[in-house]
Amino acid sequence: GDHRDLHSFPKRRFSGLISGCGLQVNELVTVDVLNFGSDTIFGLDVYYAINGGTPVMESLTYTIAPGSSVTHTFAVNADLSIPGTYSFKAWTDLNNDAINLNDTLFNYLVVHSPVITSYPFEESFETLALCAPMCGTPCNTTGDWTNGTDDDIDWVTNAEATPSFNTGPEVDNTYGLYFGQYLYTEATGCSFKEAHLLSPCIDNSLMVYPALEFAYHMHGNQMGSLSIEAWDGAAWTLVDVITGEQQAVQADPFLKRSVNLSGYNIVDLQIRFVAVAIGGGWEGEICSDDVRGIELACTPSVVEPWLDNVEALTPTTLFLAENCWTANATTNYDWNIDGSGSTPSSNTGPLGAHSGVNYFYTEASGSALGSVANLIT
Repeated sequence: GDHRDLHSFPKRRFSGLISGCGLQVNELVTVDVLNFGSDTIFGLDVYYAINGGTPVMESLTYTIAPGSSVTHTFAVNADLSIPGTYSFKAWTDLNNDAINLNDTLFNYLVVHSPVITSYPFEESFETLALCAPMCGTPCNTTGDWTNGTDDDIDWVTNAEATPSFNTGPEVDNTYGLYFGQYLYTEATGCSFKEAHLLSPCIDNSLMVYPALEFAYHMHGNQMGSLSIEAWDGAAWTLVDVITGEQQAVQADPFLKRSVNLSGYNIVDLQIRFVAVAIGGGWEGEICSDDVRGIELACTPSVVEPWLDNVEALTPTTLFLAENCWTANATTNYDWNIDGSGSTPSSNTGPLGAHSGVNYFYTEASGSALGSVANLIT
């Protein structure tokens, strides 16, 4: 007999993007209808409703042969202009349909992300509800940062250690205590799965030297990768990527990362964290915490010859970014700034700066052979 499937509920005009920035009052709603039956269909009715509201119905006059499909864009658009999560239901109605179990698509989610208009901003994930640490179990991230819906698995809110042995951190980065929360991707049973974490919309148009900072933990001998991507209104662009194991043992602290966003001075910027499991076991859980958007205190570009004697920078053992200098460490071997003479370790380093009191140095204590620390102008 005749039966048809509401095969998919295609995404809005941003190809491949479900959670988006700048959604408007007149978003197009498009459905694909697939005829699974053995008889040709000569017209049918299609519907959609948003958040359980009044259905929109339109009659189609298409002829749909068995095994064929048609794509229909409704004449009545959807108003998605207010930031929030919109739940779509779409269905079809055909007389004498013998099988109607595949006629409805429920709870297709479209997220209009809130807009951040100034720096700094920060998300520590402390207010989110904890989620079940199982591969494929949905996790409703109710804050400004949301799980994507065009990936394989969700980022999971967790406290303390992850359930898997010999992977993940022991505590979070914010507090370093058992009650502190962070997000992670479950590796057990999740081989070759992707998890997308989406930022709120960011108005970067008035920023001069914007940057994104975050803490991450990637311990395990089956570690995949963590990519940072930016949506520029047309496509996702790779901004940074961290690959492979970064912490030698589970008790190692989170590492810090700074990503320069100066090339994305647009109104509706969105950042996406993409965690990819490589498979083979459970020792590959990727964790993130304390995501911050900051405005770097940068100076204009300079030409040769130029000199920076580091005196304007703040001495610290956790250097990330200042005055257009950024540090990206792949392990706990990282760049620091000293301003008190010799380095903390004995029998290594200078007694003081070449000029003034401040200088950059790399801390070698506790670092593994082959560790790399990058200092970027």
